[in-house]
Amino acid sequence: MAGQQETETVLVIGATGNIGISAIQGALHSRRNILAIVRNKDSATKISQHIKEGTDRITIVEADIMSDEGVQGVVDQVRAGSLPAFQHVYSAGEYHGDCSGTMSNEEPPADGS
Repeated sequence: MAGQQETETVLVIGATGNIGISAIQGALHSRRNILAIVRNKDSATKISQHIKEGTDRITIVEADIMSDEGVQGVVDQVRAGSLPAFQHVYSAGEYHGDCSGTMSNEEPPADGS
């Protein structure tokens, strides 16, 4: 429909922790969709235990955020269209890798800027 904006999606890293659940609730309250990264599918049950409305707007993906391959796997699935594209990122998890260049085909500058 003309004039209708597409709903934005928030990528929530660490979605099953207390802060991650709160981030999901806030994003749903502001009418956004969620792409929730969880450590494993078993831990994803915490989301359904705490979120009662809007679960149809949550896409859950299992990934190891502590590895470059886990993060890159999510990015690759988004690029392939098998996961929804996201416009915002909320990280309630801890990531120690290098994210430079993961959302772009360009190499980061040699001087780090």
